[in-house]
Amino acid sequence: MGLDQRYMVLQKSRSHLMNSLPKSLSELPPRTMKDSYSVAVIPVEQDVAKLAHYITAEERIRVDRLLEDMDMFALCVAHKHILNPKRKIDDKAPHILVTVNAEVNVYEGLKTQNLKDIILSGHVTWTSESVIEVTEWAEQIVDGQSQLLAKVLFNISAQNALNSDTTFVNQLIAQDEKEKEILEKKSIEINERTEENKKFSLLKVAPTREEQIVIHESYTRTTDSQHNARVLPPNTVWMMDTVCYQVFTGYPSVRNMYNMIFNGFLLRHAVAVSWHAGRLYCKSNPQLIHVTAVHFRNSIHVGAIIKMLAQVVYTEGNYLQVAVFTDAYNSLSDEAVHSNSFNFTYVLDDKVKSVVPYSYTDAMLYIDGRRQFKKIKKLKKILHS
Repeated sequence: MGLDQRYMVLQKSRSHLMNSLPKSLSELPPRTMKDSYSVAVIPVEQDVAKLAHYITAEERIRVDRLLEDMDMFALCVAHKHILNPKRKIDDKAPHILVTVNAEVNVYEGLKTQNLKDIILSGHVTWTSESVIEVTEWAEQIVDGQSQLLAKVLFNISAQNALNSDTTFVNQLIAQDEKEKEILEKKSIEINERTEENKKFSLLKVAPTREEQIVIHESYTRTTDSQHNARVLPPNTVWMMDTVCYQVFTGYPSVRNMYNMIFNGFLLRHAVAVSWHAGRLYCKSNPQLIHVTAVHFRNSIHVGAIIKMLAQVVYTEGNYLQVAVFTDAYNSLSDEAVHSNSFNFTYVLDDKVKSVVPYSYTDAMLYIDGRRQFKKIKKLKKILHS
């Protein structure tokens, strides 16, 4: 895309690229799913160095590395979708593409000790005026059969050349009846998701009557009325005691094309710290099955100190919900910015201890985690033993 490989604190001006951006949708030709369809191979079987980055101590594929590469691949797919007649052949890409949220389904294939090459494939499945949705799959070929590892939906926002506002992208059209059906279902799904999200946030919608009863029962179960003290029931853990931190610096080596920290890198670290919190809580290895409510709210500058907090916020049977919150600190001004949040669902072989809230803030996190889990339980049709 004609971008400089060398890191520079002060980037070259991109203001001249503003003239290469479309002023309306009519200036961009429509695109099809086939136009953006792409395939890539991660050679873990052939490349020893790549395998070293991808393997766990149990000789399984690292899901954090996989999701980082899937995010990078999704951006390549989105760039392939964009066909801008106003862009000059030798000029840099005027569109800035940034992942804004993602939804991840992890499948049984990642449980196996299989170190075959990983095949990534994906294409654009929906567009708005300035957002591109990429659906992507990761799989391996085992004994001649495809084994699915993960499926991810990435929503990618198109920004102008100065990263100051959104800009137009090519609209997605259907080539046949099957694609038409996919787009119609996707539009319904997007509208339902938008309406659901309006009712989902505890900052906008108070706990329901049922949720208030859950909070009150938790309070009475953990309060000794005779001594006016909080007590921890057997086989339970205070939520505040499940916190796990990770602090690191955003070095230039993990920047994206626009001198910001690559969101895939943040996703990788969020997966890692959530797993650490789950592992310390359960004293055994949890298996990631879903990632939801991934929101990249603010970009993080190179050089920032990045702090991630992971906390077990909900448990049910042999499942646990882990929330991760990311704050970035400007190393020069000491200004703190809340950047990202993530929600991870893990499963274990045995029933886990129940996490219980201590404070009102804990209770709100607990209810949010409960909402996330109920949503995923419905989505994946989880059956409890």
